[in-house]
Amino acid sequence: MVPPLVERALAQTERLGFELSCLPEVGRLLHVLAGSRGRERVAEIGTGAGVGAAWIVSALPPQTPFFTAELDPARAAAARELFSADDNVHVLEGDWRELLPPEAPFDLVFYD
Repeated sequence: MVPPLVERALAQTERLGFELSCLPEVGRLLHVLAGSRGRERVAEIGTGAGVGAAWIVSALPPQTPFFTAELDPARAAAARELFSADDNVHVLEGDWRELLPPEAPFDLVFYD
């Protein structure tokens, strides 16, 4: 079963014409890893259209902060819109090497 947030991210991928989104098999693995007990702070490097992030966020407890960094302004804006209802999802625009270290430490980082 695909979580509703992932379905919305996949639809956004089509609208953006983004062809490098997270594979379903990888997404399911991310979902399992993110859902593991003890996740307190999670990050992703390379948001793309938000598919991988959606798999991760769908498995996290609602209070867990999630940070994702995207270099492309249009994709970052689309991801911010996708996750706008979740105050614990932070879509950062720019180079992850500058943006994510101040938010660390993380107990799970996905680099796509």
